[in-house]
Amino acid sequence: MSDHPAPGVGTEARFGKNFGLPLINEAGDVAFTATLTGAEIPPEKSFVLYSETAGGLLPVVQRGTQIHGALEGESVGDFETFGLADDGTIAFIATLEQEGNLASRRQGVWSNRSGELSVVAISGQPAPGVEAESVYASAPSFRTLTINAKGDVAFVAKLSGKAIVPSNDIGIWETSGDIASLAVREGTELPSPLDGSSLFGLAALGFSFDDDGEIVFASAYRTTIDEQLHGGHFRLESGVITPILFSNQVAPNLEGGGFTPTSHLSWIGRPLTNNAGDAAFQISIVDDIGGAIRESVLYLEKTGELRPILRVPKNESPLEDGDFTAAVAINLTDDGGVLFYGEKVVLTGNADTVRAYWYTDGLTATPLATLGGQAPGYRLGVVFSGTTDTGFTSNGIGGNGAERFMIRSHVEGPGIDGTNDLGLWLADKSGRLELVLREGMIVDVDDDPAKVDLRRIAAFDLALAAGASAGSGSVFNTHGEFATRLVFYDGSTGVFVITVPEPITIFLLAAIIGVQATIRGNRERMC
Repeated sequence: MSDHPAPGVGTEARFGKNFGLPLINEAGDVAFTATLTGAEIPPEKSFVLYSETAGGLLPVVQRGTQIHGALEGESVGDFETFGLADDGTIAFIATLEQEGNLASRRQGVWSNRSGELSVVAISGQPAPGVEAESVYASAPSFRTLTINAKGDVAFVAKLSGKAIVPSNDIGIWETSGDIASLAVREGTELPSPLDGSSLFGLAALGFSFDDDGEIVFASAYRTTIDEQLHGGHFRLESGVITPILFSNQVAPNLEGGGFTPTSHLSWIGRPLTNNAGDAAFQISIVDDIGGAIRESVLYLEKTGELRPILRVPKNESPLEDGDFTAAVAINLTDDGGVLFYGEKVVLTGNADTVRAYWYTDGLTATPLATLGGQAPGYRLGVVFSGTTDTGFTSNGIGGNGAERFMIRSHVEGPGIDGTNDLGLWLADKSGRLELVLREGMIVDVDDDPAKVDLRRIAAFDLALAAGASAGSGSVFNTHGEFATRLVFYDGSTGVFVITVPEPITIFLLAAIIGVQATIRGNRERMC
């Protein structure tokens, strides 16, 4: 917590009030960024990344300090992007600053998988798998980073060198142990049925990296036929690229609904994957190549089979009861279910549109939290009002791969104001919701059973979007532990691990009556 001693960075160092959103792994270990205060902490060294293993909290990297791979006079500058593996491995992207020469900033990827923090890739270093004299470019060169449960890393980087041009300057590299190798690169020629096409715009649409080292990515590609850019989803396994879905492809497995052989795929969105090897893709459908978008379709690829599990017709289409008029896929669970935000037409009774977070198993879509619906754990008449002024968004729900989800939402109604209008719920795929945290709760933040330290929560936040795809980290593990940042009314802040018990009735009772609740499992492991 803020003002607590900060280990490993000086005898008088203490945590400041600014903490980044934490990640948690399957072992219950946590990683987070924090600011430091203290007489011996100069401003240029006041930002640090911490990780926890075996109950101990240790600094991984600190701004303004030396690091493996740095040149003389270089020190660590910015670092925000990091990942945490189940074995405790931390990997991150950082920028190096040269004293007195900000124009020569370098950037790199570091990992402590070997037990010691070491550089994986860095600006100016020869990049494996590409032309001689081609190197990782200067900052900003390293972009997305993912880490799987085993501690292997995949990252996007930009190249520079004599043979590097805009059509081949971006690639994805992956590590096995401490060795990085090229996975895929712009300019790579694609196999059948996209013969004569090559990848372009590789980093724009995202990728995932599962525990078996398999990469699923979205990319633009250029054809030699029309020199136009198209989009596709691709699977990369053991160096072999397999096209999954791509522009102008006849839409697969869309029986009925008025579709014809000229119904083609158009816009390709970001892929979602899980650790079971499944993938989900949201795409747009047109009646003819280059035509107007007719609807969007959410496809699930499971055991090599593609099937549509959700279809969203355009608003001008004749709508039927139960049609979705909008849907945004958010998370693919390990059992092959999809979390999404959707707007569903209800024509029976009082005609309306149901706006909600949903879970679908591919057969039935179940609402989990509905805008305007009663918020469990609050008094009657208090309803969900969304994550923003415009309603629910993709960063308000996340899963843990074990058929349990977290939903963060504002509420409105009797007795609700700006001091108590945010809550966090545990959900399952049947639609059962239970309140686990809310603004205004009084909690005991002291883990010592013999002591009590009660504080009222003013705000909380957690990176629910972290678990959207394989390799993207998590804030909620399969043991029911989640990591969150709390802000209290006395001005103190902290990072906490909260265990959601089974069942959680006692914990919820305290929350509902608004008296006090104990944050279980925090173990004072954090700050």
